[in-house]
Amino acid sequence: MLSEELYIMRLWHVRLLYRTKQTVYFMKRTFYKIAASCISIVALAGSVKAQTIYTFCGSTAGYSGDGGPASAARIALPGAIKYHNGYIYVVDANNELIRKIDATSPFNITSIAGSQSIGYSGDGGPATAAETYLGGVGGGIVADNAGNVYFTDIYNNCIRKVNSSGTISTFAGGGSGGDGGPATAASLNRPFGLAIDGTGDLYVCEEQGHKIRKIAAATGVISTIAGTGTAGYTGDGGPATAADISYPDGIALDASGNVYFTDYDNSVIRKITVSTGAISTYATGFNKPAFMEFDQAGNLFVGNFQSDGMVCRVKPSGVVDTVAGTGLTSLPSGDGGPATAAGLGSPRGVTITPNGNLLISCRSNSRIRVVIAATATITGTASLCTGATTTLTASIPGAAWISSNAGIATVSSTGVVTGVAAGTATITYVAGLVFGTQVVTVNAPVAPAISAAGASLSVPATYATYQWSLGGTPIPGATSATYEATATGTYAVAVTDAGGCSVTSANFILSSVSVSAVTKAAGLLIAPNPTQDGKFTISLPTINSEAMTIIVTNAVGEKVYETKSMTNTRVSIELNVPAGMYIVQAKTAEAKYTAKVIIN
Repeated sequence: MLSEELYIMRLWHVRLLYRTKQTVYFMKRTFYKIAASCISIVALAGSVKAQTIYTFCGSTAGYSGDGGPASAARIALPGAIKYHNGYIYVVDANNELIRKIDATSPFNITSIAGSQSIGYSGDGGPATAAETYLGGVGGGIVADNAGNVYFTDIYNNCIRKVNSSGTISTFAGGGSGGDGGPATAASLNRPFGLAIDGTGDLYVCEEQGHKIRKIAAATGVISTIAGTGTAGYTGDGGPATAADISYPDGIALDASGNVYFTDYDNSVIRKITVSTGAISTYATGFNKPAFMEFDQAGNLFVGNFQSDGMVCRVKPSGVVDTVAGTGLTSLPSGDGGPATAAGLGSPRGVTITPNGNLLISCRSNSRIRVVIAATATITGTASLCTGATTTLTASIPGAAWISSNAGIATVSSTGVVTGVAAGTATITYVAGLVFGTQVVTVNAPVAPAISAAGASLSVPATYATYQWSLGGTPIPGATSATYEATATGTYAVAVTDAGGCSVTSANFILSSVSVSAVTKAAGLLIAPNPTQDGKFTISLPTINSEAMTIIVTNAVGEKVYETKSMTNTRVSIELNVPAGMYIVQAKTAEAKYTAKVIIN
């Protein structure tokens, strides 16, 4: 990684480079052009329906993350960016690297060229061992259908190629020759933006040469297709080779093969009609336009490099509007919100994915942002309990689910969310850069602690429901915050809180039930109590001439004894049951008497 001192020197190098570009001419033309372009941009801001923006890669300037997801990686002064055949290629300019990102989840990033050392070496060997001199500027990058990647090694004044095997070579520049000869022998003066057509012909902006050059794939011969080599703004309506242009930066081709480039110092976009070779001004109203790209509908997206972060769209009708950035701040902001309200910071490169998402390399923020063309709608319960599950569904099928914090909630490949611990986690649905998000809240109820006063058991009366159990078996009717135990054993209580989350208390062992804990119902006497052999007598204090039924149940409500049609007020009972506490009920037609008996 380059030192902070070198990083600062490089920034001044770039600033000085641009300050010395035809200063008199620049002052003459751009004072009124910047004012006009700012007015135009402000007037158009908000005229396009805002789409959602996210940070796709990067945070603070630096280098990290190879082999992992781009969202966790760091880059420094990213420049040109290009989507091609399932990959996103980006010039990581201040790290002297070319990096590649998988365009499908989990979007892993790797370095495919450069060794983080400034120089010019490595041809014929592995690209990752080569030295480059990108100069922190960003250059250009393209890929062909054979898996070759081309980038401008700006301060080495050449174009380099990384083949599908990872070997690097010089594809153009580095020599002293000119047009009509092999590109490898040609002289290039600060090659910048790159474009490639369907036949493999390569187009390059020669920034300080003030030309657009073409390298024929079939022959390797280089030629000039626009520019005289003199900085200026002339020639519209005539042959492009007779026109003056000034510091061309970015370049793109439309579906018909016409060539468009950003005439950087003139703050316009110009067009070369391929069938006639004529040049024209295609669009105005920019402030130092940088790299650009067409989408499938013919819209041209342009990064306004010196507008503190705006990306504009030129529609086929010629209307220009703003699709991302406020133009008011270079500080990064706005993730999850409308792209037109986000702070970008010197957008250098733009590229479009097949599903219409816009990727922006934000140079001064060391980030890659993504403007989402389509957002998946997520449905399902947004809260759950620890240990519980809920299923989320998305309006776009067949994509991946990701949890921002698996320590709070996990998510399966089918959208089943499992609560792990209390807190919130963002569940993201990722379908080739189509995002949908759902914030899930996980609730963790607090298990109650059982306290006892003799045989009277209780928990705090702050829960919605209660269910007591003895030895793991629920006790019928024991559904309040307190329970009067009738037998020794292991007790627990399952509770549900106000949020619908259930939890069970720790076990509580009741080792004895004293006679003092036996509640005597008025009018029903039991003796002896406790009893050692299960024999006892029940009696009513008054004469009872009515038929009477006596029922004895155990602690969990099971009937262990019943006798009927008794009319005596004193009845002898003999139970052959285990030790414990039992409920004795004496029922008549008019009254019901209940008491407890302990059998030791």
